[in-house]
Amino acid sequence: MKFLRELMFLIAITFSINANSSPLTDENFNEFLVMYGNDYSTQSLRLVNGFKKYKESSDYKGFIQFKNKEWYPKYAVDRDIYDNILETNRKYLFDNGLTWLFSQFTELPIRSNGLLNSLKQKDKALRKADVDKLINSLKKVDALFKERGIEFRPVIKK
Repeated sequence: MKFLRELMFLIAITFSINANSSPLTDENFNEFLVMYGNDYSTQSLRLVNGFKKYKESSDYKGFIQFKNKEWYPKYAVDRDIYDNILETNRKYLFDNGLTWLFSQFTELPIRSNGLLNSLKQKDKALRKADVDKLINSLKKVDALFKERGIEFRPVIKK
């Protein structure tokens, strides 16, 4: 039931941003950016926290289950929303050099697979590389917030 409420909320936000003939503009981009920041932070932290849980016991099979059955389905809902926003607003995003936001979001499964491989192979260097990429992505989003004069405090959804 909670998942259904979250899904309905995400759909409502998506419609308010792009389905009601409200393409992204300089005037509404900050609102979009806050939504994106919350979703990106949530998905990144859910992934990292799930990884930490299974890393302690070197349980890569448990992490696979978490990744595939808990993390990915919620991530996929958000990804579909952002794919739709990207498709609808490609010109605005390209003209303003903001398409990286979407590639960053779509790379989260790549990071999850990297974390899985580092756990399976017990490879700290591989793990560090993926964690560093996640941290650098979050820093890049934070820098965009600062550049646009937005104080960002993500609301992390469980």
